[in-house]
Amino acid sequence: MNGKGSRPLLQTDGSVIHEVTSPHDWRYVPSKSNPADMASRGIDPQENERLETWLSGPKFLKGNEAEWPAKVSNITLHEDDIELKPEASVLNTQVKRDSSMGTLLSKFSDWHKLQSAVGWPLRFKWLLMQKFLPKRRSLRNRVSSKILSAMEMQMAQMAIFKLVQTQTFENEMCEVKANSRVSNSSSLKRLCPILKDGVLRVGGRVELSDLHVDAKHQIILPSSHHVTRILIQKYHEQNAHMGPVHILSLLRQKYWIIHGLQTVKSVLSQCITCKRQLQRPEVQQMSDLPEERLTPDMPPFTYVGVDYFGPMFVKSGRKHYKRYGCLLTCLTSRAVHLEIAHSLDTDSFLCALQRFISRRGRPTRFSATMVRIL
Repeated sequence: MNGKGSRPLLQTDGSVIHEVTSPHDWRYVPSKSNPADMASRGIDPQENERLETWLSGPKFLKGNEAEWPAKVSNITLHEDDIELKPEASVLNTQVKRDSSMGTLLSKFSDWHKLQSAVGWPLRFKWLLMQKFLPKRRSLRNRVSSKILSAMEMQMAQMAIFKLVQTQTFENEMCEVKANSRVSNSSSLKRLCPILKDGVLRVGGRVELSDLHVDAKHQIILPSSHHVTRILIQKYHEQNAHMGPVHILSLLRQKYWIIHGLQTVKSVLSQCITCKRQLQRPEVQQMSDLPEERLTPDMPPFTYVGVDYFGPMFVKSGRKHYKRYGCLLTCLTSRAVHLEIAHSLDTDSFLCALQRFISRRGRPTRFSATMVRIL
C-alpha cells in the first residue's frame, strides 16, 4: 500500500510489470510445475503431489537457485500468434493535425458556425479527460448540457486564435517566449507583443489601468487570414452594416488587425447588402437638344420657352387672391423675362404674352412642352 493507504503500490496491470521489470528478470517454469496451469486446466483432488504444488508452490523454489530450470533461449514467435500483443506504432500527426485544422477554419464563412465546429471537438476532448483523468472533476459541469455553453464558446474562440497565430506568427511567438521581445525585422516590432495564455497580444504601458484585459492588450490578428475576414463580417452584420471606421473602432476594443482600416474596407466592399443600399440610382440618358437650343448668332428671345410657377398670394383690401408667375426664357441665351398672370386661364396668358411681345419683340417659335404649375 502507498502512504495514504488508498491504492496498492504494486498493481497487477501488465503495463506496470513492463515498466519495472525486463525479460532477463524472468525464468521459464515447466507446465507440470506451474500452479497457474492447475487453476486454468483443473486438478483431480486425488493427485496429492499436484495438489501440494498448488498449495505450496513448485518444489524447486525450496532448493538452490542452481537447481532451478534453465533459462529458455532462442524463443521464436510467429507474427500471427494470437497471444502476441501487436506493437503500438507512434506516428507524428502534428503536420496532419495542423493541415486538418487549417482546412476546418477555411471551410466556414460564418463566425458562430466556426466556433461551434471547434467547440464540439473540444467538448469531446474534455469528456476523454474526465474519463481517463479522474482528478479533473471540474470538467463535469462543462459537458453536462446538450448545447455548447458560453464558456465553451469562449474556449473555442481562443483555440481558433491560437491556431491562426501559430500559422502566421510562429516565429514571433517563439521569439517572445524565449526573449520576451521580437526581432527588429519583425512586422510586429512596433506593437511590443506579449504572450498571455498562449495568445499573442499587443503590449504597452497600460497594464495598471482598470480596463479589461482585452481592451488593454488586444489580440493580434493577421490581415489576410480567412478567420479575420469572417470576424470583421460578423461585427459588420451585428452593427447594422455601419461604415469601416466605426467597425474598426469596435474591433479595436478586443482585436488588433494588421493594416486594420485597409482590411476592413476590403471586407466591407464585398458586402452584398451594402452594395444594394449604397448603390446610386441610375440616371436616364437625356435625348439630343432641340435645334432651337443650338442655333447661334440669333437675337435674344428669337426662340422662347414658356413655364408657369406659383401660386403667390396677394392682398387686395381685405381679400386674398392667387397670382402666378409666367416665365419666358430664351432657348439660346437663357435670358429670362417675367410676367404676372392673374389666373391660369387662356385670356390671362394671352395678356401676359402680349405684354412680353410689346417689350421684347415677336419671337420666331414658342416651346411650351414643359409648362407646369409649381
